[in-house]
Amino acid sequence: MAKRGWRRQFDDPIELPDGRVLVTLHDAASYIQKLSKAEHDLPHWQTAVEHLIYGAERAPAWMFFARVAFMQALHHGEPVLPAEPRKRPVKAYKIRR
Repeated sequence: MAKRGWRRQFDDPIELPDGRVLVTLHDAASYIQKLSKAEHDLPHWQTAVEHLIYGAERAPAWMFFARVAFMQALHHGEPVLPAEPRKRPVKAYKIRR
């Protein structure tokens, strides 16, 4: 029988920067509850909480959105892609009409 509610497991566990791994919705919710009040009340963490609740109360398809929202909150403010210089210059092209 598939696990339900807060015992649902993420398809891919979430690895935290300190090396710990979050496997279930309960693990992720516990992590957020341990944040300071100031950090917990930030909009990106509130969005993550909302999606975790949806994941626990609704269809298993919400697990994907819960994981994405948690990952976005966890890495909030970090650059999306590393700022690496291009290895080759970009070619210039002319558009002919």
